Amino acid sequence: MDSIRITKRLGWVPLNFYMNALYCFGASLMDSFVIYPGWRSVSPAAFMLLHQKQSPWIINTLVIPLFITTLLNALLIFVRPIFIPKKLIIISLACMLSNWIISALIQIPAHQFLLWHYNSEVLDRLLWTNYIRVMLQVIQIITVYRMMHIHYFLTRVNCKG
Repeated sequence: MDSIRITKRLGWVPLNFYMNALYCFGASLMDSFVIYPGWRSVSPAAFMLLHQKQSPWIINTLVIPLFITTLLNALLIFVRPIFIPKKLIIISLACMLSNWIISALIQIPAHQFLLWHYNSEVLDRLLWTNYIRVMLQVIQIITVYRMMHIHYFLTRVNCKG
C-alpha cells in the first residue's frame, strides 16, 4: 500500500491533531494560570482537600486529552500531508515528549506528595517548574499554528486551482 493511499485513509489525523492541540493548550493555560496560583491562597488543610478533589478532574480534562494529542502527533510523522514539513511535526512532538518527561520526573512526584502532605517548598517547586512546561507548550502551539497555516493555505490554493 503506498503512502498516498495511507495518507488519504488517515486524513482525519491532522485535523484531529490540530483541534486537540488547541484544546490542550487552552486547558493547560487554565491549569497553569488559574488553578495552580489559586493553591497558594488557601490554607494547607484546604489545599490538600482541594488538590485531592481537583486531581481526577485534571486527569480527565487535561492528561487524557494530552496523551491522545501526543499519539496523534506521533502518528502524523507517518501519515502527514506531504506539504507539512516533517521537521514541524518533530518539533511539536519533541515539545510534547519533553513535557511528559518533566511531568514524570518532577510534576507527578510533587503532585503525589502534595495529595497527602502539604509542603510550601514542594508547592513552589511544582509551580516554578510548571513554567518550563508552559514555555514548551507555547513553542508547540506556535509550531502547530504554522502547520495549520500551511495546511489551510495550500488546501485553499489547491481547491481554487
